[in-house]
Amino acid sequence: MYAGRSSSPPSARWEKPWTFDQHRLWMRFSDASTFAAVTLRLQIPFGFIFFGFHSYAEMSVWLACISWIPNVIVVALYSLLLASRKRGVAAAGPA
Repeated sequence: MYAGRSSSPPSARWEKPWTFDQHRLWMRFSDASTFAAVTLRLQIPFGFIFFGFHSYAEMSVWLACISWIPNVIVVALYSLLLASRKRGVAAAGPA
């Protein structure tokens, strides 16, 4: 059975028209959330060295909750930087 998007008129009426830039932004945040698994593994040594955890079992509860935060912050800053550059180029106009 096909579980994809329906093109019937009732569903088309409720669909939100997305722009390519909005889709790109959501995909960046999706990738940041997916990359949290890698960030979790990179944070393990810091948990042992700086935060005094003695086992992975006690540290994993905290790391699972906070591993996505650095990625989302980086993507948000990157997206703001791109948006400000885009506005600056648009404000300057053609040369």
